[in-house]
Amino acid sequence: MVSERDTIIIDAGTTCYEIARQLPSDFKGTIITHSAPAIQQCLRLASARTICLGGELLHDSQAFIGEMAVAATARLRAQKAFIGAAAVRPDGLYVDRDLELAAKRSLIRSADQVIVVAAAGKMGRSALVHLMDFSPVDVLVTDAPPPAEIAAALEESGVELVVAQSST
Repeated sequence: MVSERDTIIIDAGTTCYEIARQLPSDFKGTIITHSAPAIQQCLRLASARTICLGGELLHDSQAFIGEMAVAATARLRAQKAFIGAAAVRPDGLYVDRDLELAAKRSLIRSADQVIVVAAAGKMGRSALVHLMDFSPVDVLVTDAPPPAEIAAALEESGVELVVAQSST
């Protein structure tokens, strides 16, 4: 889903971290991220450009958040944003706390294409804070087909569903 010279946004979280891990060592594009682990992965990409968003570091999620992250993101544009969520439900995406909302929404606004990456275990799960409905989402990538009610909501919103195959 990523061309060798794309400008991409990588959100924080374990699923998005895997996007950074899977970038080939000869990737020549630009990575914009507020994820400390993704930044660490970018150190191995000698031909890539990495733009790190500042802000307050949340130690448990290892993400930079707050007005500094939002302000930095607002001046940037990427072809694709890979966004994580704590839960995917028929009415949209959820996160565990509202501290993440402003940064995530800013990342979403800064991309031409929004790709949500969510493991099947997040389908139908409960999480505290509603991030958004499916209207800004272009693609949802997961590792197993979602429950019927989520699949129907995705289809109704025009979201492309990609069920990835395991690389192991």
